[in-house]
Amino acid sequence: MLNEELDIRKNTSYSPKPNDTWMMDCPKNSHLGIQGWENHIWQNFSYTYNEDGFRTKFPYPDTDIIAVGDSFTEHHGGPEEEQWTQHVGKPVINLGMDGAGNDTIADIVEWGVNKFNPKTVLVMFSYLHRYNENGKFKADDTNHKRCQERMLFNFNRIVECTKGLNFIYSFIPDKLIIREDNWADIDWLDNNFPKRLKIVTDKWDYGRDGHHFGPDAVRLIGYNFGRLV
Repeated sequence: MLNEELDIRKNTSYSPKPNDTWMMDCPKNSHLGIQGWENHIWQNFSYTYNEDGFRTKFPYPDTDIIAVGDSFTEHHGGPEEEQWTQHVGKPVINLGMDGAGNDTIADIVEWGVNKFNPKTVLVMFSYLHRYNENGKFKADDTNHKRCQERMLFNFNRIVECTKGLNFIYSFIPDKLIIREDNWADIDWLDNNFPKRLKIVTDKWDYGRDGHHFGPDAVRLIGYNFGRLV
């Protein structure tokens, strides 16, 4: 398969417990605090992964649309039924992967195009500074130039394997991809990816973990992608 992380997830399931401390989506680690986690509208769901390692129920929907991204696409912090891909307006095969860097996203796109023969490929790219090496997630890469070069390389890989297809792409909404030490990222994105889908709003809500997309955000994102499908 693509990498060790997907292999580990195949046919597994888990539900956060009150005393968990190893994951973001648990009471003690939620950015909303314990009370915010416990009172969030999204409760009583599990993280369940299929035999390929993705958080998508089998059988895959009968559709010619696939979506690829990181935890924002897999939908950490909320139920599978509320992934942004559920709000596109058409069935979508969600191949999001928690922790995926943009190199792994490119790997998954290539795998998904070969497996599903789609007509439309939706991609929400991850943070520029995240990457996977030899199939394993690595800590944030502080070499910004190298991250930009890696992003361009992987973007071109996807462009090549989606030739003749409807390739629609965005980044984690522009306001979220900016790092405090590099406010020039948006200019760089504008110069290198002028055709990207820009999803910008001043009012983001959040999932149960207080970090990923909430109920209004998933609908907004799905709607914006849906307009181009």
